[in-house]
Amino acid sequence: MEVAETAGGGDIAGAGAGRGRTQSSLHASWGVFLEPAEQVQSARTVRLLGLVLLRVLQNRKDTITYLPGVAAIEPTDLMSYLQDSDTTTVVHRIIFKAFEEAHQADFILANTVAELETETIAAVHREKPFYAVGPIFPAGFTRSAVATSLWAESDCSQWLDSRPRGSVLYISFGSYAHVEKKVLEEIAHGVMASGASFVWALRPDIVGSNDLEPLPAWFKKETAGRGIVVQWCRQAEVLSHPAVGGFLTHCGWNSILESVWSGVPMLCFPLLTDQFTNRRLVVGDWKVAVDLGGGAGRMAVRREDVAEKIGRLMRGEEGVMAREEVKKVRNILQGALAGGGSSSRNFDRDVTTGGVIVAGIAAIAAITAAAADVFRTRSLGSRRARNHLTAESEYKASALAAQEVIWLRRLVDDIHEKVQRPTLIHGDNESALKLVNNPVCHA
Repeated sequence: MEVAETAGGGDIAGAGAGRGRTQSSLHASWGVFLEPAEQVQSARTVRLLGLVLLRVLQNRKDTITYLPGVAAIEPTDLMSYLQDSDTTTVVHRIIFKAFEEAHQADFILANTVAELETETIAAVHREKPFYAVGPIFPAGFTRSAVATSLWAESDCSQWLDSRPRGSVLYISFGSYAHVEKKVLEEIAHGVMASGASFVWALRPDIVGSNDLEPLPAWFKKETAGRGIVVQWCRQAEVLSHPAVGGFLTHCGWNSILESVWSGVPMLCFPLLTDQFTNRRLVVGDWKVAVDLGGGAGRMAVRREDVAEKIGRLMRGEEGVMAREEVKKVRNILQGALAGGGSSSRNFDRDVTTGGVIVAGIAAIAAITAAAADVFRTRSLGSRRARNHLTAESEYKASALAAQEVIWLRRLVDDIHEKVQRPTLIHGDNESALKLVNNPVCHA
């Protein structure tokens, strides 16, 4: 038995029906496989994928109204790989393979909540058994001592302790996507002009590996005393701090879940993959976020808009309303995980027998070596280059680990020792890189 797991994240997610509102974008009706970071929607069918891709290839801009369980959605709210006209890339090959293999799964587990995506989940469930088991958080994740990245993590707690409640804007664009330098400069100008206090987690390679000083030279001096810039931090810990009152985010699914869990409204600037669909969910359906822009077919971000929308989120009536709504969504998340809650019940179902759950991997991949095979055809270059290709490493590491788990579970089953619970595979950037850089693996 094989199980396709999806998440909103992974670090790929989308949207669904929101608390009695009309059903939304594509979280439970699209996507495939692993969780949690930048890449995971849910599973629909290759047929529907083909229909949407056909429209994209025809450059049609009209509203999409024919997806079962999904209300009308604009093409610009689709995942970025469904907006691309070139579908021959490595990423698209992996996605197509994932959709093909999703058909072989006996059921699908998704890092979402049934009450938030009722109509969309029901539509997918008619095609294949589908169970929402989210939000998936490690125990004590807001105070975890485990590093979440290869970058040095800064402890921001002392600085945050000195700030008034709800006064700090946390800024992060995730662990993978890149931002154009001119866009980053506009955002920096807007942050400075907004007057808001901030913590900005900014990867050195966010513009590119050849530009390790992504911010304008004047920025830190001009904002000294009211903001700090760090390479990386423990995001869940920062978001749960009482001083944090807003989150400027790329709309990765895990970031959204962590922000909602912490009761923090968002300012959305999606960059790639599912993040555009996620924005549709949190801005249009849940009403817990303000839209900053970003994406094809939208106006380029301007510093004036950045400053104005930060003000609306942190000090305006829109921010007040978003905080009230985020409390409601947080209550739904908490209720789903509580004893007798929808996610708790779904996770305890007998469907977990023989399944494989892969968690903690930022990838879209099957639970076979399909994704790894794709990347074996691609030269990784020097050791320095390999050290930067964390996503590629995670594809391979997750595929190899899942293969081993499947083999071991079948072996145990052959000796008549039935395993009743799913096998949880923990993955992280550092472990994946060590695996791929090991000469025995011939990466």
